[in-house]
Amino acid sequence: MLTANQALNGFIGLGVPQDWATHMIGHEITALHGVDHARSLAIIQPALLCNQFDSKKAKLEQMGVNVFGLAPGSNLAERTISKMEALYHSLGVETSLTQYSGSKSEAIEKILERLKNHYMVMLGESQAITLEKSREILELAVQD
Repeated sequence: MLTANQALNGFIGLGVPQDWATHMIGHEITALHGVDHARSLAIIQPALLCNQFDSKKAKLEQMGVNVFGLAPGSNLAERTISKMEALYHSLGVETSLTQYSGSKSEAIEKILERLKNHYMVMLGESQAITLEKSREILELAVQD
């Protein structure tokens, strides 16, 4: 309970940039498709990191070395995203939304409509994830 409390009370995020875009998009997947929140994060996170690669590269490299034990070097950030996806897959967690009825474009449009209706039109620590960027992220995350 203490760990959950510390994770959710905002204290550990004081004074540092925070990006909750994965969560905001993930909430809409949960609402529309009944995918639990953790799985929705696994669906969105790799796609979001690829879409926002330039601004996330330094943190991805830190994560690769400090969390996954990857060797520094070329394409470290890309290897980190691959390692993250491999971890999710090893746990039996999908990294693409495949459990929906309808077409890929329908699924994306519904999610974007809900983001817009909930005023989630500029997400991320620098508000750089617009609805168009969310569309690009969803194009990577949603598979027919």
